[in-house]
Amino acid sequence: MDIEQIYTDSPLRNYTYLLIDWKSKRCISIDPFNSDEVLKYTHANSLELMNIFNTHEHWDHICGNEGLVPHLKGHVCCHPLARSKIPTATSNLELNVKIPFSDGWIQILDTPGHTQSHICLLVGIGEKSEFILTGDTLFNAGVGNCKNGGDPETLYHTISNQFHTLPDSIKVYPGHDYWETNLNFSLNLNPDNHYASQILEEYKSSLKSGKHLVSTIGLERKVNLFFQLNQHQEWKNSKFDKSMTEKEIFISLRKLRDNW
Repeated sequence: MDIEQIYTDSPLRNYTYLLIDWKSKRCISIDPFNSDEVLKYTHANSLELMNIFNTHEHWDHICGNEGLVPHLKGHVCCHPLARSKIPTATSNLELNVKIPFSDGWIQILDTPGHTQSHICLLVGIGEKSEFILTGDTLFNAGVGNCKNGGDPETLYHTISNQFHTLPDSIKVYPGHDYWETNLNFSLNLNPDNHYASQILEEYKSSLKSGKHLVSTIGLERKVNLFFQLNQHQEWKNSKFDKSMTEKEIFISLRKLRDNW
């Protein structure tokens, strides 16, 4: 099993993904933004498009569906609560189960917060989890906003219960490229974080070579403030004090990011 990351050069900086079984020449499209870009890749590689998985209902994660449906062998799949909100959706994904695919599996995680009908896809082979597609729940050096149908307290529980516990080795594939903005936000609060400074330079170098930097959960622990709630006393902001719980810190941090 392989993953192909397709960057959409648009103001929203969306990523579209393809999960590929090269042996059978079949693939699944996740959050297609531009159907022409997906079809260009599948045609060039003689791939059969089986299903579309939408992580949630926001238009920029489903706007490529319509152009792909005529080429689809299977279904447009999503969270059960998102089905009525996605016009092209034809099938619910069963939550918290593993779906066999290629030589591995895809686990459908129920991850509310950015919206109440959001899924993430944990992908692995055998007993080992390899990578996670996070939609708008977890970003590189940040987390999703809660402005359009979400709730920051719910997002806190999702991040703390489902992401803080993941192994460091898991690669992170988010729905947007927000590396630079999020790292600058992190450095604004904690300018002494040399890991964030280093990764910002690596990110800029990667763009010059035409590639996008791929994070891991281990790296997120070093540069993502939402993984560092117990270190808030080091931050350069008076809004955070010793009496605050981690949930209160998370919600305040998310609000601060909204207005940054």
